[in-house]
Amino acid sequence: MRVDWTKIEGWYKSKWGVQSMSTAIGVRVFSLFFF
Repeated sequence: MRVDWTKIEGWYKSKWGVQSMSTAIGVRVFSLFFF
């Protein structure tokens, strides 16, 4: 499964700001275990 992380992180940042960086990182770490 291929994911465009720059697009996802850019969307997170534009929607919720810097706080979402931790969320994006959490999603990335989560995906490492399941994909």
